[in-house]
Amino acid sequence: MPHANKVLDVEGNYIIPGCIDVHVHFREPLREDKENWSSGSKSAACGGVTTVLDMPESVEPTIEDLNKKATQAEDKSVVDFGLYGRPINSEDVKDLYEAGVIGYKILLGYEQFCPNDGMFFQILSRIGETNLPAVVHAEDIIIVRSLQERLILKGEIDIDAHERSRPIFVEEEAISKSIILANAAGCKLHIAHVSSVAGVDIIKRAKNNGRKVTAETCPHYLMLKKSDLERLGPYGKINPPVRGTKKDINGLWMGLLKGSIDCISTDHAPHLIQEKEVGWENIFEAAPGVIGVQTMLPLMLTEVNNGLLSLMKLVELTSTNPAKIFNVYPKKGTIQVGSDADLVVIDMEKKGVIRTEDQFSKMPFTPYNGWQIQGCPMMTMIRGEIVAENGEIKAEPGYGEWIKPKNKSHFI
Repeated sequence: MPHANKVLDVEGNYIIPGCIDVHVHFREPLREDKENWSSGSKSAACGGVTTVLDMPESVEPTIEDLNKKATQAEDKSVVDFGLYGRPINSEDVKDLYEAGVIGYKILLGYEQFCPNDGMFFQILSRIGETNLPAVVHAEDIIIVRSLQERLILKGEIDIDAHERSRPIFVEEEAISKSIILANAAGCKLHIAHVSSVAGVDIIKRAKNNGRKVTAETCPHYLMLKKSDLERLGPYGKINPPVRGTKKDINGLWMGLLKGSIDCISTDHAPHLIQEKEVGWENIFEAAPGVIGVQTMLPLMLTEVNNGLLSLMKLVELTSTNPAKIFNVYPKKGTIQVGSDADLVVIDMEKKGVIRTEDQFSKMPFTPYNGWQIQGCPMMTMIRGEIVAENGEIKAEPGYGEWIKPKNKSHFI
């Protein structure tokens, strides 16, 4: 029998499949001042995330931009990665598919990127032919713009005005429309960053009716409360907004535990400090987003220790389900013969404190700064090689590989 050339003693710890973060913004190319593949992937590796799926930046989705991003990631990333495409029209879908995108991002929540309903349906119809998921940022931007204009005219530009400009019903409306159109188009639909129990209920009903829809939520929607938002100010501005109510937090957790929500992602979205600071004077001027790829697993392991979910359920939400939804299972998302040896050694007893200065991200602020945690990733392995250990990066830049979907679907 073959013998290993290195033996690791991890007695007393758990070994789980590496996490797959299906929603990150590593900013390169175009905004390397905010983040790049080096800083972002190091954050992922130290957080027990072995594969990231990176969203398009603003001027994409040309094939040239996609290939440029892939080249930069292949040169710098220490974790494996998949890349989304953002089709402007239905003609873009096939070219992006052939280029190897992991899925398609459609932004209903931003005016400059939002297709009209006719084009939305055409794009979904073409995506349906690829067997890849359409990932939708579900907020009705027409209503958001109307509400925001009204608030600004009244001089309501305080911290709370952001949530009032993007109330829950604009998420409900966009999720409902997306489900209806995707079903008519024969397209798999994935709803990004669900923020409310109302959104969970719509997705639950759609699943019960046999619709091909999956969904994600994020730690900030599960953990940040109204009191946190008051403290964070513009640093807690995210789209969709963090609701921070007991009703929505509990509803999102129940959605995860009961299967209405399929996975946990981070929507890791770094910004420059000055892009956040302007929000103290006018919240609508602040950039939306927070970092999270390094803190997701420790935060969730803490909730495992708190008894909120099991470790097996956490693996399902952060590894197995993401791999199946995005057609990379069983290469990723499981520990079995033939799969990539993407492993994370975790110490469920280890306690610590999340600190901004420990984050590898270029954004020098985490909303969880000072939070107590119990349960830490101690070692991260990708394809059998140690890429991070005890907060230190062990892999060389460029170790990460571009992961492309299998033709056969493993939709849940």
